[in-house]
Amino acid sequence: MSRCVSVLLVLVLVARLSSAQQVNNRAELKEVEKVLEELKAERRAMSDRLQAAERELKRVRDTPKVAFAVSLGGNGVVKTTTGSMDLIYKDVLTNVGGAYSDATGEFTAPIRGVYYVRFTANAPTNFPMSAVLYKNGAEVQLIAHEQPSGEGSDTASNGAALLLQAGDKLKMMLWHNTHIWDNSNHHSTFSGFLLFPLVDEPPTEFDAEAELKALQASLKQVQTDNLEVKERLESAERELKATRGEFTAPIRGVYYVRFTANAPTNFPMSAVLYKNGAEVQLIAHEQPSGEGSDTASNGAALLLQAGDKLKMMLWHNTHIWDNSNHHSTFSGFLLFPL
Repeated sequence: MSRCVSVLLVLVLVARLSSAQQVNNRAELKEVEKVLEELKAERRAMSDRLQAAERELKRVRDTPKVAFAVSLGGNGVVKTTTGSMDLIYKDVLTNVGGAYSDATGEFTAPIRGVYYVRFTANAPTNFPMSAVLYKNGAEVQLIAHEQPSGEGSDTASNGAALLLQAGDKLKMMLWHNTHIWDNSNHHSTFSGFLLFPLVDEPPTEFDAEAELKALQASLKQVQTDNLEVKERLESAERELKATRGEFTAPIRGVYYVRFTANAPTNFPMSAVLYKNGAEVQLIAHEQPSGEGSDTASNGAALLLQAGDKLKMMLWHNTHIWDNSNHHSTFSGFLLFPL
């Protein structure tokens, strides 16, 4: 009898040990499955980051390097009295990317992006001078133009950051009854470079239900805080009106800023760049010199803090002039952040 009891106890103990082992195995299995899922999630996240990095790297590699600088060249005056004519800049100083053609005088944007373009014109002052930048052969972008002022010579320049689509063409033209001059010292030049490309982002999937919920929540918030929103809107409008015409640096960095001013020469001309409404940065100023018109420009690389504001001002007892051909311009761009 006692032997049977002992055998029974042994069987019960073995059964319990076996059951405990199974429980431990199931717990370990769940732990392993949990770790495996975490590893899979981590791999998916790393795969997404890798794909994003590879896309960005491909974009950087596929972005063409574009920069050109050319001179009109020759040895003397180019003049037209029988209509406008294309200016063909034959002396090529730089043509990285090959986007400028010295056969046609045209620069063709290889990709959509923001380009900085600039030109300088020189000529004797006994006849009108012009240099006009056209886009796609029809639309005037920038102009430098001077009326006759007697003996001597004059120089005028202009430049701006332009948004161009892939295939847009820029060329310089000489207007009817004007002239321009150059020689091997490169007085009259045309140059530009790609600041940064602009790539259209792929459309995101539209979730109508989520969008509806977000709109309902937004509507409820607006209804609840209607008075506060109205006060903030009025405050923002007042501030916007006070700062109209200002450039505000979004981040700390070095920015290139440039402006050109044009006006008749029968009255003083000015264009003054102020920082934060008080500190003069750059100035273009001309005293009266009789009949005709004059162009002055200035530019520099400036270190700006985030929130610094730049504004152009006209000093007391001076004037400035412009029309749809963009004689007087103000432009700038971020060179690099700090």
